Amino acid sequence: MDPPRLLPLNETHLRIPILQETFLDWQSKDLNSPRIFSKAFDQYLAQLQEILKLEKTLIEDLPLWIQKSTGVANKDISINEALGLWLRVIWYQCQNRSEVALECLRIFSESHDPPLNQHNPLLFNSKDYEPHVDTNISEPHNNVSIFHIPQDELAPLSIPVDFSARSHLEWNAALNTPDACLAICKEWAQDFASFFGIETEMSESFIIHAVDALRKMRAVKPSIYRSVTWDSAVRNSGLSRIVGIICQPDTDLERRSELIAQSYRQYCWKDALGEVFSRWMLSALDPVNRSERILQVCFVSLLQISTDIDTQTPYACGCKPSQIHDTFSIARFIEVLSSDGCLIPTASNPSTTFFLVSQDNFIINWKLWLLSSLVKHGLHACLWDPCQLHRELRRIKCSNYPEMHPLITLILTETDRLVSKNKEVRQHMYRPKLRAPLSQNLKIQDSFKKAQKSHKSSILNYPSTFNTADDLPNPSSSSQNDSRANTNISNSCIYCKDLPSQDRCMRTILVNERSDFTTLKDTVLTSAEDPQDRLPLHPKRKHQDRSNKVIYHTPRELGLERIAHRPEILKRGCQRDIVLLLNSEDTSQLVGAVQFNAIPPKTLSRLKQHHRNISTLPPLNRGYSFDAWRYGMMRAIGSRVPQGGRPGDTYTLYAGMEGRNEQEIRMLFGHAENADALVTIAQSIHPHYTRDVGRASPADTSNLGMNRLGTTSNNIFACSNYMSPQHFDDDEDISICAQYKKSCHSDEFNFAFTQWNCFIETIEGAVWLFHGKHLHGTIMPRLSSWQSWQVAAQGAARMAPLPQAHQRLRDNRQDHDHNHDDVNNEEAPIINHDYNLRPRDAQGRVIIVSGGDHITRRRRDAQRGRRLHEIRQQYDERRQYWNN
Repeated sequence: MDPPRLLPLNETHLRIPILQETFLDWQSKDLNSPRIFSKAFDQYLAQLQEILKLEKTLIEDLPLWIQKSTGVANKDISINEALGLWLRVIWYQCQNRSEVALECLRIFSESHDPPLNQHNPLLFNSKDYEPHVDTNISEPHNNVSIFHIPQDELAPLSIPVDFSARSHLEWNAALNTPDACLAICKEWAQDFASFFGIETEMSESFIIHAVDALRKMRAVKPSIYRSVTWDSAVRNSGLSRIVGIICQPDTDLERRSELIAQSYRQYCWKDALGEVFSRWMLSALDPVNRSERILQVCFVSLLQISTDIDTQTPYACGCKPSQIHDTFSIARFIEVLSSDGCLIPTASNPSTTFFLVSQDNFIINWKLWLLSSLVKHGLHACLWDPCQLHRELRRIKCSNYPEMHPLITLILTETDRLVSKNKEVRQHMYRPKLRAPLSQNLKIQDSFKKAQKSHKSSILNYPSTFNTADDLPNPSSSSQNDSRANTNISNSCIYCKDLPSQDRCMRTILVNERSDFTTLKDTVLTSAEDPQDRLPLHPKRKHQDRSNKVIYHTPRELGLERIAHRPEILKRGCQRDIVLLLNSEDTSQLVGAVQFNAIPPKTLSRLKQHHRNISTLPPLNRGYSFDAWRYGMMRAIGSRVPQGGRPGDTYTLYAGMEGRNEQEIRMLFGHAENADALVTIAQSIHPHYTRDVGRASPADTSNLGMNRLGTTSNNIFACSNYMSPQHFDDDEDISICAQYKKSCHSDEFNFAFTQWNCFIETIEGAVWLFHGKHLHGTIMPRLSSWQSWQVAAQGAARMAPLPQAHQRLRDNRQDHDHNHDDVNNEEAPIINHDYNLRPRDAQGRVIIVSGGDHITRRRRDAQRGRRLHEIRQQYDERRQYWNN
């Protein structure tokens, strides 16, 4: 049978009116690049198929087109099936995606006439197959294909049930015989070999099968993978051996091509496949040993974390005890790290760009990939002290090492800049004039600085406390993770330490928890007293069929206490205004804090610039209650556990975070500066309340498995004109918020801490702390204010008509410079369907009246981090189990 091929497009068929109209409609709905496995795209195709059945000329030409394109001459092919294939192929051809179109033809061809005697031409023949393959990662790198599967292992799969999200039960029921189990495992082995084993440039079509194999492996139900039959099928098919090679901790495979690197970034193959095989491994043991092993894993995770990190041994390094180990040498380290196009996998895992930012980061990356890659390339550094190596690397001058790869030079340079900028922030927040020599409060700040200097790493020797004074704030292990503080907090500022408490730069306010706060969820707080001046639901919101009833409240109606800055205090030598919010019923419970004028001016300017750069990223899609108020935007920086997402999705970085070139790496360090600066500022407000924010500790292993953003594993949610109803967030730690821009009425775009019966009247440069699990939200602006912002910026702007402006910005988007210096426009153009509802100037740029960052760590992300840490700890055990 001839291989599938693409035929030239038939102009007669393309001129069918309904086809032209439909394709234009699909393009307007951003269906330019639909996935092959897309439920939405299938629905669109089905609707078009029913209409095109009436085109007699097209229906008569389809059998000949099928035969010439796929080589299949089967008369039993239905009209729906043939028409569906034709629509897919010509749509992808019209979108210049010939590779995907060809893959559709190939899948169709194999499903109707499976090539029984064909095998993958990229793999070795059976005579070259060796039953036992040594996958020791210490073997030298070579250019020979790493996958060896014999011909008889490449038999086609014959399972009649198609796999989909709704057919798991039927699909699993088809795996009811040893032959079916062996066949599906062989197919998966071939899919992974076809994608990862190729030595030439990869194409998009190969990854579809690998992702589909991952989805099916996750869907195998316990009653199947717990059986001896399944265990034998995984071993005999070669699947366990291939997955073992894919999951090796070194970075050689993921750096093989750009497409493979991109797939590692999106699907995290090592963790995703490692999790599946860990589950299969534990299930393959007998019940008694399985229970003991699960308890052992939990025991190691919770009680032996410090031991696991203290050692230089990574999750797997490949060194043997009898091997001769190399002596410590920075020059040799740089030489090996620069070899083979640089071993740092920034393209496949952009968070590795921060591996030198802190000692915590370096140790995590040392265990995860660095030491294994060094050993793979001939540097046996298993006995090296990673802490000493990190200190030496931070002191070197790049000019002294001409052989250093440019990527390493870039990372070292950006790391030095990030650390120095964060040091400037720390020095500003802990400046000496704010401390009195004999003040008790000095113990907080001095002990905090000593703790930062004394411990080599918060992972190695994490401080249990920052002070020993009884009258200073101390953390608590309550269910809400609230910090405990005494109301008699001494103020050590030399400018106001002798003044009355209400006139000092640091004050405490007692707040009451509302008894009715749960009934206020999803309600709207507004500054508009006039009901006709209240902002309505967004007219372009999703779920238009839901109830349009909105319950409005004003801060005055609810009796919320206003917490505002004191200009006279900020003008004093203190230049700070800190408020600690204490529970009136338990004054040792600190529920929140705010510092006005917290961000140094130079730092604020840089943070604003980084915030503007984030506007090039796609906005988040949130639930109904948030979408109903989509007048503003929220964009995310960091990593997430998906809620839906693409097929095969997993915990990985948000879209737009890449590390493929110098520009993207510099952008990543800009994001990290925002995250680290706000954490540093928050820690100066109250060290105990914020000491564990995104940092690694022996009691919490989630940070060891999560991706890093600077020195922490926090996420940034950048907000522009963002507003939300009253809600609860399921966060792991406390949240940090900062206001970068505010050019509206003082009673608009404020932070409502409704559960504690107060609201913060924010200003530019303000930073506040709170628990996301407590009810909070935005005090929304007036309708008249929103309409006034749609008038000209600086008296000369206008709202551009929707069609012309939309097309103009779409055409110029790629060439547009998003880094504007215009102080009145804090964000670059955004293309969206709500163009006429967002205030814009004459150039079409969104006018930002309120903007800032929200720093937090979601609970589901932290839970995933703990799980990933366990999976990585089990690497050696998995390798030993499946190789035996």
